[in-house]
Amino acid sequence: MKFKEKPLSSDNWFSEPEPVACKIHWTEAPNSQIWTGHVARIENISADTRTFNIAIKITKEEAHATIPGQHPLADGLFCSVKIPGKILRHVIRVPREAVTLDSNVYIDAKGKLKSVAVKTAWSDKSFFYITDGLKDDDIVIITRLIAPIENSLLNTTIIQPEKQ
Repeated sequence: MKFKEKPLSSDNWFSEPEPVACKIHWTEAPNSQIWTGHVARIENISADTRTFNIAIKITKEEAHATIPGQHPLADGLFCSVKIPGKILRHVIRVPREAVTLDSNVYIDAKGKLKSVAVKTAWSDKSFFYITDGLKDDDIVIITRLIAPIENSLLNTTIIQPEKQ
């Protein structure tokens, strides 16, 4: 989520959210009906869960704009909302299984196994997005390894990302 430059008050660590456009998808049919709304405000913040509720504003016309045969946006629908945020730059995407529980990645360093500490900026169901620790030309081992031995000789097969 994007925030305006100046905080609302001196005791806030963040400022008012920008009214960016967001996509609302009905979770029962996420590809069949999509509505567009705008971030309106932050409703409340939970220090315990480190989460906050965001109010999304949508016009009556947009809420009722439907594809023929589809339902309008209504109370009680379970929806997911995609809110654009910061753009990550210089990120390397790797499959989840390539990153260990202690945030390391194994690479092929001139035919030998090497463990590299990485910093992940974000993750989703399938991938980690790494911002520090890897170079563009590193060969990442994507097979989950159990008790690997550093500097073991490797015989790797390179798989292009688009073929994974």
